[in-house]
Amino acid sequence: MTVDRVGGRGRVAEVDHVAVRPSWRCRVCGQPWPCDPAKAQLIAAYDRIGLCMYVAERSVEAAHDLPGLAPAVAYVRFLAWARTARTRSATTMTTKREGE
Repeated sequence: MTVDRVGGRGRVAEVDHVAVRPSWRCRVCGQPWPCDPAKAQLIAAYDRIGLCMYVAERSVEAAHDLPGLAPAVAYVRFLAWARTARTRSATTMTTKREGE
């Protein structure tokens, strides 16, 4: 099984739901990547900025591999979910603000 080690700000996580290139389907479940388990694993590994940077880089790679992928579809698939993800750092910051 292929496992990517990813993470930001001192965190390292193993993501086993990785993309198979050039199809950009999940190696484990066969769904379009990022599948729901991959999203959950990536959210656990990154803060919001790191997550957005990581998936933005993957979207550029996917654009090369999938030239027929419409930009709007690529945005929803790779970026939109990450912008609204509740990462650990976002949850911590919200909790701190509420407790001040």
